[in-house]
Amino acid sequence: MMLMRREGKQVAYLGTAFVVHRDGYMLTAASLIADGSETSELVVAPADLSQVFAPITIEAVAPLKVVVVQMDREHGIALLRFDPQLQVEVPDRIIGNPEMYFDGSSAMALGFSFAHYRIHNAIGRSTVISARIQTPNGTKLMLIDQRVHEGDVGGLLVCVQDERVIGLILGRFDPTELRRDEHHDDVQIVTGMSQVVSIEYGAALMQAEGLTVT
Repeated sequence: MMLMRREGKQVAYLGTAFVVHRDGYMLTAASLIADGSETSELVVAPADLSQVFAPITIEAVAPLKVVVVQMDREHGIALLRFDPQLQVEVPDRIIGNPEMYFDGSSAMALGFSFAHYRIHNAIGRSTVISARIQTPNGTKLMLIDQRVHEGDVGGLLVCVQDERVIGLILGRFDPTELRRDEHHDDVQIVTGMSQVVSIEYGAALMQAEGLTVT
């Protein structure tokens, strides 16, 4: 779903969110929700799936209000819920375990890549898990061989093998960010890779909310 912030009679696109529980809960990237703005009016809207070849722009939307119910800034994940609460359909056994797979596993990255430019189509890209690493603070990340875009942040990484969600897209991978104090500010490295945080942190937020993770 497209995650947006209501601004008067209009909405401003923030990034991607995806439903993970039938009681109307979604996960997204914590970076999309500014500090202190957890109580601001956030809304979501789905893509137009009424046609096989959908129009690139949705001129008018009926956004659904969501609220932040759990936040993990350290690992970059937020848990949202429809407000008022809604029942939705989600696949069984949606959450996977990234430790069960291996480097080189096929996956698909999904997000609203270009929604900032009013292209409101969800876009999927084939990728592989290039590496699994831990950051200096212990956060478990997966590196994938696709360069995601700003609109993909908050999107999901799905393992092709069993169609389960194994990660949440954080953005492009910059190796200098891992140890900023060891690199000069004028050193720039542009990679074609992106970073995805392990879905286990999202599962932990769901459990903290009292949800059963399947």
